[in-house]
Amino acid sequence: MEAGEPSEDPYLLCLGDADNGFNGLNRMNSMWEVRHRWPRGAVFVFNIYQHEARLLVRSAPGDEPQVLLSREGVTQGCPMGMLVYGIRLMSLAEDLREAFPEALQPCRGQRYVGGFVGSDMMRERWVAPMVEKCVAGIVELAKVARKYPQSAYVGLTQCLQAEWQYVCRVDPGVGPLLQPVEDALNQQIMDSFRELLGNAVKQGGLAIRNPTVGASRLHQQSVESVDQLVESLVSNGDLDNDGHAATVRAASSKARAERCKAEAARLKELAAGKPKVERRAERITDGEKWGLAWGNSVPLKRDGADLPRVP
Repeated sequence: MEAGEPSEDPYLLCLGDADNGFNGLNRMNSMWEVRHRWPRGAVFVFNIYQHEARLLVRSAPGDEPQVLLSREGVTQGCPMGMLVYGIRLMSLAEDLREAFPEALQPCRGQRYVGGFVGSDMMRERWVAPMVEKCVAGIVELAKVARKYPQSAYVGLTQCLQAEWQYVCRVDPGVGPLLQPVEDALNQQIMDSFRELLGNAVKQGGLAIRNPTVGASRLHQQSVESVDQLVESLVSNGDLDNDGHAATVRAASSKARAERCKAEAARLKELAAGKPKVERRAERITDGEKWGLAWGNSVPLKRDGADLPRVP
């Protein structure tokens, strides 16, 4: 427990990690589990692990190598290793779920699958180093932009921006914590036209998103994308791969449509009262190809896609 955190909730988060789990599993029990839980793959797994794998350790030149036999666990690098390991641990997971069905409420916190599980106080501590790293990256890209603006732009929109957007997808409520990133963008990259430059390239902007505004929608899209996956896990049923892929596509299309609609409305609002700008905005929203399509291309000199710096 951390100082200042509520202590009424008696539940704690316990992350268990097997000590050298890949090599510590009993191979015979693993094949037994595979035979009963995955009969279609049992023969293939048996053919891989029916013999002891040999690891040859080189000795001095001219001497015989030392032979290490892999007799337990699954072999590192085996294409079936993760499947066998997961199937072998299914019985342990079922026993834990049956014995402690309510042990799912975190109190302190820990990084988990790219996101965070825990209290708000610990989440702020976890996000802070990532925010500092992004701010430092923006400062460096601003220096690069003085000589190589296109390279800096692609690095920002296709690399650095994807890092904080991933955190937004897996961790709800992280948007306000990214305010230093937005401040760095305004100070280092954009002096004005912030609302317009947040639009997509086809909507007259530069696709430099505001991390504090779009965080909640990114997380909502991720939640909608895994509906079928969560349902299969909760019900302990089979996952419909085609249905899951269709759900992901539908959630992505819905989010994209909502974003384009909001950006078109924002563009018309900014152009209100300016006849020339209004006509241009109408052509953009009607589907005209915007002149900054180069922004989506990687500046490779080999392909002639790099643009020179404007003097």
